[in-house]
Amino acid sequence: MSGLVYQNNNTQCGWAPPSNLFTPQITSLSSYYSPAATNSLVVIFGNNFYSYSVVNFSSYRPTFYFINSNQIEFYVPSGLISGTYTIQVFNGSIGSNIVNYTIDNSSGYWLLNPNGSITNTNNNGLNVNGTLNINGSLNVPNGILTPLLIITTDNATISSNYSGGFVEIGGGIITNVNLFAATTFGTGGANPNATITIWNNNANTITITSSGGNFDGPNGTGITTITIAYNTILKLYSDSYNWIVV
Repeated sequence: MSGLVYQNNNTQCGWAPPSNLFTPQITSLSSYYSPAATNSLVVIFGNNFYSYSVVNFSSYRPTFYFINSNQIEFYVPSGLISGTYTIQVFNGSIGSNIVNYTIDNSSGYWLLNPNGSITNTNNNGLNVNGTLNINGSLNVPNGILTPLLIITTDNATISSNYSGGFVEIGGGIITNVNLFAATTFGTGGANPNATITIWNNNANTITITSSGGNFDGPNGTGITTITIAYNTILKLYSDSYNWIVV
């Protein structure tokens, strides 16, 4: 009798299709956030989407594009303020699960890459007024820190005055740089003051020589000099006897 309707004691009976055949389901989004005042495209992936489905973006109902039963797309309404909005797909009165979407008020043009990283395509960079809270690690690109010293001559010396700071090896004909001794702040234990970060912004490979102590690191121990290739950052700290390559 499957699929047939019949009468039983003046009551209409028959097979009723299960509701999950028509209930839409959202499994993921192409992105979960975008900057304010933009018209970002969002792809909804899931099941049981139809050409007559509708998309609710909180209280908004944007025009959507039906691709197939597993994919529909819509543009985030422009002009919305920052905040958290809900996305839900409806087939008639039957609604899907709810997924949150965030509109960010950060400056720039943010892109969520397939690998989960975020790219800011604003050539003017990112301006932060107030506190920047970071959950997780921060990969600091070259140039974001302000160097305490910019070296522009060959055989220049990085003195202990710049310990704990950031030093840039700049332009010019430079092949050698001298570093203050690892024992400068005394021996007998690691001293947090004896640290240095060096960025080689020179086209040449630079040789670093310390006035006291050797270099210990991935390339060996007891090395008297260490080299830095172009556009490479070298981080060192002293164990009070030698320089340790981080």
